[in-house]
Amino acid sequence: MTFHMNQEVPSRRVHTRERAPRRVSIVGATGRMGRLTQAVIAQDHGLTPHQLLGSSSRIEDLDDTDLVVDFTHLAVSRRVVSRCLTQDIPVLVGTSGWTEDDLRELASQQTSTSRPTVCVVPNFSVGVVVLSRLAATAAHFYDAAEIVETHDISKVDAPSGTAIRTAEMISARRQAGVTAVDAPARGFRVGHVPVHSIRLPGGPDAQTVHLASAYESAEIAYRTTSVLAYRSGLRRAIHAVTPGMGFRMGLEEIVDLDAVFSIR
Repeated sequence: MTFHMNQEVPSRRVHTRERAPRRVSIVGATGRMGRLTQAVIAQDHGLTPHQLLGSSSRIEDLDDTDLVVDFTHLAVSRRVVSRCLTQDIPVLVGTSGWTEDDLRELASQQTSTSRPTVCVVPNFSVGVVVLSRLAATAAHFYDAAEIVETHDISKVDAPSGTAIRTAEMISARRQAGVTAVDAPARGFRVGHVPVHSIRLPGGPDAQTVHLASAYESAEIAYRTTSVLAYRSGLRRAIHAVTPGMGFRMGLEEIVDLDAVFSIR
């Protein structure tokens, strides 16, 4: 069959339904983690920035969005989460300082007919999650465990949320070991694990779990040298947090990391 140049060739229109990018609002958008979140969204075709909130923004600006990511201070974070619960908007919380009582209250919001999505992540580094799980497993075989964590002097909360989460994981996996002297200098006790916080100008984000028994000891240490260490875990969490998930605590409860964990 020969076609002339001016002959129209019938075309078949193919209808495709593209999923609209997920609208993500960031509270604390100008901070270190807020800026990283903006970069993650900009590099992902499945995401689009919706509202970038700062200290002068209105909490009501969050109402028309698909997901809220919160990197603020505890007082602000509580307001953000409360608003998201009221509006039934999934919220990913990266703000430190949430207490055990706070988290218990969030978990109590879950009912058989309502499962508002609130996901609290103390640390978005996959490496930290892996080493915290390793520390919890190893601590079972030692008589004592203590944690030393270091951050820049600008970090307002102490201990860090990561150290508290690690101590909780260790306490859940082992009985109380050697009883430490009850003195302020011996650290802040989480469960039966003393946690020591260091704040220095320019201090790195670092954590060391010290384990010991008679005649032997071990250290499990982690250090980040750039905020980019949190990029992969943050991106995974943003995609994983969906409506109806309910309350989740820790990156390991949001993102499927079973392939990473070979030690149980």
